[in-house]
Amino acid sequence: MNALGYDFWIPGNHDFDLGGDRLLEAAGDFSGTVLAANCALFPGWTVIERSGIRIAVVGLTSETLPWYALRPEGLPKIAPEAEALAAVMAEVRAAGGADLVILAAHRGVYARHGNLYKLLADYPDIHLALGGHSHAVDPGRRIRDSHFAAPGGHGEGVIKVVVTVDDATRRITGIVSRFIAADASVAPEPAFTAAIEARFDFAGDPTVYGVTEPAPERAAKRYYASSCGTLALRTLDIPGAVTLYGVSTRPKVYPAELTERAIFDLFPYQDQAVSIELGRAELVAVIDEQLAVSRKYPYVPVLGNLAVRADADWRVTGLEPERETYCLVTSTFLAAGGGGRYPVLHALFRDREVQFHGDLRERLKTLAAAESPLTIPPRPWLIRPGR
Repeated sequence: MNALGYDFWIPGNHDFDLGGDRLLEAAGDFSGTVLAANCALFPGWTVIERSGIRIAVVGLTSETLPWYALRPEGLPKIAPEAEALAAVMAEVRAAGGADLVILAAHRGVYARHGNLYKLLADYPDIHLALGGHSHAVDPGRRIRDSHFAAPGGHGEGVIKVVVTVDDATRRITGIVSRFIAADASVAPEPAFTAAIEARFDFAGDPTVYGVTEPAPERAAKRYYASSCGTLALRTLDIPGAVTLYGVSTRPKVYPAELTERAIFDLFPYQDQAVSIELGRAELVAVIDEQLAVSRKYPYVPVLGNLAVRADADWRVTGLEPERETYCLVTSTFLAAGGGGRYPVLHALFRDREVQFHGDLRERLKTLAAAESPLTIPPRPWLIRPGR
């Protein structure tokens, strides 16, 4: 961000993956200003001047952060967006003097906790709203009295916004925006490229931690105990632990060699392995929830060290082995609730003593070095009538 000359940074949920202290350290290295009105770590707004125009910028991080991240030291307190925005806009209005007001929020138009139409209803003086998190490109549209735009996800492009101001009255007379894709037609920016390569020198690291043998092809939307995530969780020395991970139903090609780059691509987020103790009824509730969600999203849960019987309505009827208690091992993302999809799992990890077992990437490196070639067998774990 420093290389590209950003003035502001609005933290998103993944910026908290390594904890509040690491985020504050990174914020200290940022040459601009970090804003998040609903997080006590940062200020909520500030004013800058460009071409004689006073611009008030308000930041909001993701209200749903506790549903995405789980940390051994806990997370910073995140206030509801509506509450934080009301407080900070009262300050902006009281200060006066802003010709242009921008809200930059780590959220899309629609979210589980409320839509942007409702959030902006009381703020006709917010001229421009910039979004994120949803990974959806929105080149520009009107929401209430504000112009809204969002650039998508994973660096696929940027939004260019042009604001027209009347020189005499200093009033905003128009806002237009468009999406600019970061495709092959865009030349790399040298300073930015150098900064990324210095941090992720994949090409300069020849280490091969292990090799994989390709798994046989399998039909989409089938319930198999086969994923690199499951294998990484298997490295934990917890006899009989049930592992829970998830895979997309989209086609997956596993790398032949497990290099640093390949492992990063398999686990692009800072997930850790975590575990809790559950009773049988609680584990059944977790599995029922996973199966229900998998019928709505392009996602299939992956259970290891357990066979599950379910009826025609996808409700669990039996477990093998049958025990009174189980140790469940999963990733911090799923344990936090998977972005709001798994309230049962979220509640269990919130209320129990959680054991943290380290980074999934490092777990997979250890396993690959010990068991190369690493096989990813498609073992079915779900048994249903007629299947």
